[in-house]
Amino acid sequence: DMGLPSKKTLFQLCVEKLRRLVHTAKERGGPSARLPFLIMTSPLNDAETRAFFAERSYFGMAEEDVWFFEQGTLPCLTPEGKIIMESAGVVAEAPDGNGGVYPALQRSGCLQRLQDAGV
Repeated sequence: DMGLPSKKTLFQLCVEKLRRLVHTAKERGGPSARLPFLIMTSPLNDAETRAFFAERSYFGMAEEDVWFFEQGTLPCLTPEGKIIMESAGVVAEAPDGNGGVYPALQRSGCLQRLQDAGV
């Protein structure tokens, strides 16, 4: 809940906008118009995000048009450049951020799917 009067989530608002765009495209002569919704998750929230969408029936969007892909991770470092350990023998990692979107798209197969769709 983002505090909106509608109580809609950001995901729901995005899906509603995408659905309107597809509807408009179909009205203007694109009967097979489709628009995938790509959602980059982190290893920490991937399962939860997928479940959130499934529990809400993808907010009315076709499940096959909602593409999840996980961003990568990088080792955590102190300001001095030392590796932070999560526990004995385990290096702490954090998501690699927005800059990791392109490698993540490729690793997940989403980039190929987009290319195959002519995007």
